[in-house]
Amino acid sequence: MRPARRCGQIAGKDLLKSKPPETFRGIGKMNKIIAALLGCLLLCSCAVDHGYHRDDPRSARVWTPTEVAEDIAGRDPIEPFNRAMFATNDVLMHYLVRPVSWIYGSILPKEVIKRIDYVSDNLAFPGRMISCFCQLKFLGGGIEFARFIVNFTVGIVGLFDPADYWLGLPPGNDNMGKAFAYWGIGPGFILVLPLSPHITFRDHVGMLFDKTLDFKLIIPYAGWVSLLNGVVNAYDGYNLATGTMYDTYNMAKLGLVALRYVNVHDYHRNLLKIGPMMNAFGPPEWLDAKTFQIDPRKEIDFALDKLERQDAAKAVAELPPERVIRISPEYRPQSAEVDTMKFAMFDMLNDNRSWWVKSSIWNTDFSTQCSKRSVRLHPDRPKLPYHLWKAEDPNAPLAIVLPGVGGHHKAAQLRALAENIYSHGCSVAVTSSVYNPDFIEASGNFLPGNTPHDAEVLRGALKKILADIRTNTELHPREVTLTGYSMGGLHTLFIADQERRKNELNISRYLALNPPADLQYALKKFDSFFERSAEWTKAEFFRYGSDALAKFVYTETVNFPRLDKIMPFNPRYWLALDRRQAAVLAGFSFRFTLRDILLVNKRNDPDWYRLRTPYSWWSRDDLYKEIDTYSGMKYAEKCLLPEYRKTHPKATLEELNASAGLRHIEKTLREARNIRVIHNADDPLLSKADRKFLNDALGPKIVWFDCGGHLGSLHVLQHEKQVLSHFPKPVPPPKAPAEKAKNEKK
Repeated sequence: MRPARRCGQIAGKDLLKSKPPETFRGIGKMNKIIAALLGCLLLCSCAVDHGYHRDDPRSARVWTPTEVAEDIAGRDPIEPFNRAMFATNDVLMHYLVRPVSWIYGSILPKEVIKRIDYVSDNLAFPGRMISCFCQLKFLGGGIEFARFIVNFTVGIVGLFDPADYWLGLPPGNDNMGKAFAYWGIGPGFILVLPLSPHITFRDHVGMLFDKTLDFKLIIPYAGWVSLLNGVVNAYDGYNLATGTMYDTYNMAKLGLVALRYVNVHDYHRNLLKIGPMMNAFGPPEWLDAKTFQIDPRKEIDFALDKLERQDAAKAVAELPPERVIRISPEYRPQSAEVDTMKFAMFDMLNDNRSWWVKSSIWNTDFSTQCSKRSVRLHPDRPKLPYHLWKAEDPNAPLAIVLPGVGGHHKAAQLRALAENIYSHGCSVAVTSSVYNPDFIEASGNFLPGNTPHDAEVLRGALKKILADIRTNTELHPREVTLTGYSMGGLHTLFIADQERRKNELNISRYLALNPPADLQYALKKFDSFFERSAEWTKAEFFRYGSDALAKFVYTETVNFPRLDKIMPFNPRYWLALDRRQAAVLAGFSFRFTLRDILLVNKRNDPDWYRLRTPYSWWSRDDLYKEIDTYSGMKYAEKCLLPEYRKTHPKATLEELNASAGLRHIEKTLREARNIRVIHNADDPLLSKADRKFLNDALGPKIVWFDCGGHLGSLHVLQHEKQVLSHFPKPVPPPKAPAEKAKNEKK
């Protein structure tokens, strides 16, 4: 294993920080357990045959999620046991921790819970300090000792953290599991245990050593208080993370394994210097300052970025000036792939601002103020959930917001858009994408991708949602606006076409944000993103991939104010990723959506011939390996086309694609007056021909931003204002008779 490096931390350290709950008491009992397991631990190894050397170019290949997990954490030989333990944890979290969190979090404000957590963390310093010394990180060990002394004295036992605030000594996240990894002890295998945040055998054994070295072990009841406080503090994050997953065990395993790999190798402390903002006072990133050797791939990337910006400028110049909004001076565009990842900067403004945890009865965050509702689309299928935020005026306009491909109704960016519209005075309803397992199982539309059919199914769901709102709530909206982004925008426009021929929903306005025009072009683009991992050797894949993950996780955990043109440039809005890193992240994100679609189909029909590996609740690793062979285009050819041929015999893939793109509804785009589209000129999912078609077909009904990639400009204030300008303004409530008479008298 590669030696860990010296301390130094980014602001996203808390996410990678491991704080397992207290589960043991008694030093004697602990020592017996450790003695029994230590021998097993020393037998662990990396357990993976690398084939070629990690730096050998021949080790380059396209990586899949299953292969990544197995390479860095070992196989999952006891998957049935692990799934059972994970299900046990899930039940405990929702039916034991949730009510405890509701009571505990409604009594103690979030700040008090945070201070108790500080004290617990301070008392656990010996394990971190010894771990640093075991890794030869003497500076890190000294910092841990200094932090304990300062926080225990000046910080009142650790209630406060003056070591960080005043002395600039940040908290560490080392533990004995990291020390074992430094010594070359491999992860062993995947192991899930009740109420433990660890995922490998090595880290579970390391946790036992950490507990033995924790001062709370000798303080009566300190461990139980720390356990209670820790699980309550962890519940909201757990609920948010797992609430949008279909196969929660598999996704949680992949996420924990990846984050642990970043943590063990200290990649979050040693971020790569990528981009001009990271190299403002040094040589260009494609030149090694020590050896004076040129990295040809980075030099090519640098040239491609320059050419892409020139092409984007030409594309903007070809558009009518009155339809273009220029945000590049404050946005500082990078490559289209990197700008697309800035979608993560778009988040709710009223989030985590309450004095209380989200599970508390007193929490006032926007996400907790919705009405959680559901409708049944078919008698023999589960209900389709949706969330509704009610405006103060029951007659206020209603906006229905549709997410992008695979988007869940709890997705952070979907809620952020809902918050913007709600603040405009509208009631807002959100539901999941037709590509999301929730919608697939509720509707029975198991192979989404045929856009006209998907839109028809979605239209039926919206009909029931509107009926539920008008019948079972006090809302009586005077008009309805349908909006969606990415694939949700495409579905919005197809529903507009269907409603134009037969009005059933009485929708007044349609707004689409960054809709793809040609699905086959978009699928090929996502496939090419995913395959760009083959441009790295194995060592480069894990180094650059870990760096990208650490930076993206940091971006996801930070609240970014809306980017305003009057603001001076802030480096926080610059993503220090290269185009290859951003492309691989986007490609993996799309593959996770595709995984869920295929898994839902196999679960619904165990004899589905497109996947030969049997579905099992207990073990799915082999099934996932087969699923990982599917690309976007393979899904279209092997799954969508045969389904389409049931109603269109002898149809070709090109004919299916023609019926699923915006050119199929060109007449509606040209003639409908209640359609509006907002797009970015450098959206990587649009070809030059797509851009020309949209501009010609929509005319003044489309507005172009000069940069932002795919959805990467949603956090820009000008973009937000442009979106809200297409929603009806709220009508002020009528004045009371006395106030009206008073005004007339004046």
